[in-house]
Amino acid sequence: MVTQMRNVLNEYQAKDGSYREVVLTDCGHSPHLEKPAEFAWELRTVLGH
Repeated sequence: MVTQMRNVLNEYQAKDGSYREVVLTDCGHSPHLEKPAEFAWELRTVLGH
């Protein structure tokens, strides 16, 4: 799944889009539940708050 998402994002970037990958260590499919503080920090960063 990670490889598939990276491929999609790389295609987006090739068409002048941009993205930033964030990897939360020791975290599975539910970062908002497993690492709520880190997830919230990254979400606020993306939203510009």
